[in-house]
Amino acid sequence: MLQAVSVLAQPSVYALRQVTHPPSFPPLDSHSKILNNSPLIPRSSSLLKSVKPQPKDKIHNLRHNLEKSLVHSFKLNCLSPILPTVLPWLFSSPNIIFSLTKFPERSSPPFVYRSHFQDIINSYTNPTICYTDGSKTKDKADFAFSINNCTQAHRHRNTTSSFTMELQAIFSCLEHLLTLPLSSSPTPILIISDSLAALSSISKPSLHPLTTRTHALLTTFASNHTHITFIWAPGT
Repeated sequence: MLQAVSVLAQPSVYALRQVTHPPSFPPLDSHSKILNNSPLIPRSSSLLKSVKPQPKDKIHNLRHNLEKSLVHSFKLNCLSPILPTVLPWLFSSPNIIFSLTKFPERSSPPFVYRSHFQDIINSYTNPTICYTDGSKTKDKADFAFSINNCTQAHRHRNTTSSFTMELQAIFSCLEHLLTLPLSSSPTPILIISDSLAALSSISKPSLHPLTTRTHALLTTFASNHTHITFIWAPGT
């Protein structure tokens, strides 16, 4: 399942869904243009349309079938666990805004979310806006993130869960942000995700390999006096 990041998404976020067809979405100059014109983003049938790898010979086909059969017997994880960087009783929860959850998704029209989302964005001065998204369908898994309209998308092993893909998107976004040049006066960073499960996971101590790694990155940002805020926004 790969949900849309948000009905409030910028072109870069829409590109998370159709990353193989970038010419269809010419870049826009401002965040406000999208808030006024963005369509609802479709669900997983059109998201992250990367091509499914086809086995080229019997060995690849055997490997593909073996991986599918093993997942029913073993819980595979690509990352080994690491110890949390902070003791549980000293853990300080990241700043996560869940205020949009008070509006029922099925009955609230898009303009309600856009209006309240814009209020949240306007409360920050010159923020760096990021969107993250993860996808898990029957035969493939993908994740992507966007930082100020620059989008990256990646495939993952096909047996990965959608929850792990959402966490991977957040972790990879933070990891990429650390590679960017530091500003003399760091601006706030807003990371928007439509995954309540992923945001809830990073809101508290956890032994999940991706969650503990995300907490470690957040500690690094805090030491650099960079303020990061997560925002939940609904999918469609």
